[in-house]
Amino acid sequence: MTKKFLSMLLAAAMCLSLAVVAIATDAPDTDIRKSDGIFISAACSENIDFKNQIWGQTAAAYNGTVNQAEVFVSTDKSFAHVNLTYHGTLYSAVLPGQYTGIALSETMGYVGVYEGFLVPVDGEGGPSIPVIADITFTSEEMFTILTLGHFDDPENFNTLYFGPRSEKIEEISCIYAEAVIAKQAEESKDEVNSDNDLAEPISARINAKPEFWGSTSKYANNYSVGHLSLFHAPELYNNQDINIIVKLNSDCIGAKNAIAAQGVTPGYTVAYAYPDTLYFSINSRSNDFHMQADHWTPKEGSTSFAFEIPFYTKALGFQTISATLKTSTTKVTTSKIGTGNNSRNCIAWELWKNLGGWQNPSLDGDYTTSTGFSVEGIYKYAGNISQTHVETFSVTGALRYEYILLGNSSSTLTQHFKTQNMTLTSSVKVFP
Repeated sequence: MTKKFLSMLLAAAMCLSLAVVAIATDAPDTDIRKSDGIFISAACSENIDFKNQIWGQTAAAYNGTVNQAEVFVSTDKSFAHVNLTYHGTLYSAVLPGQYTGIALSETMGYVGVYEGFLVPVDGEGGPSIPVIADITFTSEEMFTILTLGHFDDPENFNTLYFGPRSEKIEEISCIYAEAVIAKQAEESKDEVNSDNDLAEPISARINAKPEFWGSTSKYANNYSVGHLSLFHAPELYNNQDINIIVKLNSDCIGAKNAIAAQGVTPGYTVAYAYPDTLYFSINSRSNDFHMQADHWTPKEGSTSFAFEIPFYTKALGFQTISATLKTSTTKVTTSKIGTGNNSRNCIAWELWKNLGGWQNPSLDGDYTTSTGFSVEGIYKYAGNISQTHVETFSVTGALRYEYILLGNSSSTLTQHFKTQNMTLTSSVKVFP
């Protein structure tokens, strides 16, 4: 896309109002088609020609059968119901998500992203399929992109396009892309100050100081797309607190290169790739090793909060630096594994940021850098032990990237992909 065209888009965006609306909640159990809660619906075959314009010739048809989709967006636009006939099997899903409203000259347009799992209908064979639905729509038109599977699992990854690319759909897509560019130009990196104020060891007899405990990475098309690292103290006393810190880092350049390596045609360029959703979890293996009540960061509903970024170098060892992160929504879910009286031994976070995700400040880096984002759970062991005990737990992390494809013919597409969970397992030594 030329600089002249980008300037034209920016001028158009300045003349039109863009309303950002963020909604994220659990999917309802009922079919939204059974009520009057439908804003728009469409049923169509896969747009194979359009897919080939972006990715070149593909095997979009399976045994001569073209994939079919029915898509319904709820009245409040917070859910999408998808029925997909894929490779001859019928799948269905009700997907929660978020959307951005864009005021056009004569109507409202919307860019929504919805996520969940497609489940085989009526006992048909096959496992459920992770899906992200990127839907651009008005009250009369709809264009849907279904991204199936995880990007770092190429054998099960596929992108399907449904519906025509009308002038109005294209206008909405271009204005959204320009809004991302304009917002990123306005944002500046939050000031950070060197700090390392985590609790010192309670007793010199045990090692209760946080340490770097391991890292793992995800790759797609031989490019890194994410890093997970873990920090905690190796020892604690029974009924003593311990901070478990989990950090995620993105790799935006790696993500762009991985997308391009999928086979983008010369008519399109991967202009931007950035994380817009972060997923974390801490999972205890026993009910005795559980969180202190409400002792975790960030909290449900937080949209701006201070936190500590941990990192490790051979020269300095474990360090932290203070930073601030802004989100559009933060969702926290606690759960319990086991049958004891204690609760909340497992916790999961989902954080989403609209319009450009996290580019400024960037979350790129790894366990050695003072960048990224971390969550923290304060756990304690509250069991009945008379000798040293080893308690194990696991942590997970994943990223969802939003990326923008710019076409030479003034076409713009915004899509998403998600990585598989990265997992680390660790342990602490508990003293009576």
